[in-house]
Amino acid sequence: MPEFRRLPVPALGTLIYAGIRLLNVALVAVAIQHGFYATRHRTLLHWFRSGDGGHYYAIAAHGYTYPAGDLAHAQVLSFFPGYPFLIDTLAWLPGITIVIGGMIVTAASGLAAAWGLTRLGLRLTGSPKMSLLLVAVWAVAPSSSVLSMMYAESLFIALAVWALVALTEQRDAHAADRLRPKNAADREKLHGHEAAHQHLLQ
Repeated sequence: MPEFRRLPVPALGTLIYAGIRLLNVALVAVAIQHGFYATRHRTLLHWFRSGDGGHYYAIAAHGYTYPAGDLAHAQVLSFFPGYPFLIDTLAWLPGITIVIGGMIVTAASGLAAAWGLTRLGLRLTGSPKMSLLLVAVWAVAPSSSVLSMMYAESLFIALAVWALVALTEQRDAHAADRLRPKNAADREKLHGHEAAHQHLLQ
């Protein structure tokens, strides 16, 4: 435990998120061996690219194409292009398939989102415990399984969270400029508060 306590709070939040995602995948691996999934001979890879993942897979592999006049297939146009673009880019690397690329993008985006969410929690609450709880609640929220699948949600959340982190840091910088200390005693007090806050973010 002492080793974990020396880690930066955002790193702890990322570890919590990763642990919950691994648990999620482990539970799915057990579940697909029983009932409906077992009779259909489904695997973890089938589960990973099921639902919207099938559309993202097709877009990464073939682009936004569909048979002319086939409105049922035209729905691919409603899917976020950034996610399949990143997958397709990774798939150009040797040994990287579209499914593996999807796993990498999903995992990396989720970890980035967890780090940013913890950092945002620290900015807004100043409490490491509340920030870690925020990440844990997000990671186990209803429908959070899509954060382990070939869905764009993890990338969406990562981009949104880091945009909020940038906005809050910019806001704090402007506030600090307005409240800049006028004498040596005030400067020393402000420096102490900033050093304590930076220690939490490291």
